[in-house]
Amino acid sequence: MKKFIAIYYGNPAALEQWAKLTEVAKADRQKEGVKTWMNWAEKNSKLIKDVGNPLGKTKRVDPKGISDTKNQL
Repeated sequence: MKKFIAIYYGNPAALEQWAKLTEVAKADRQKEGVKTWMNWAEKNSKLIKDVGNPLGKTKRVDPKGISDTKNQL
């Protein structure tokens, strides 16, 4: 069976809006987001082989070596 990856990411404008929220509002949204994600994962658990983990820091590898880089993931 083939494996697929689902990637969810924000954008700079969304990050700016997030930065303007109070710490209480951020905590509330994070709590609700985790709850929604867990409910979705449980509902679809028979179809999900690996729920994965957050991606780490992005690195660029090229003939010059390895360097830090940035993308929207």
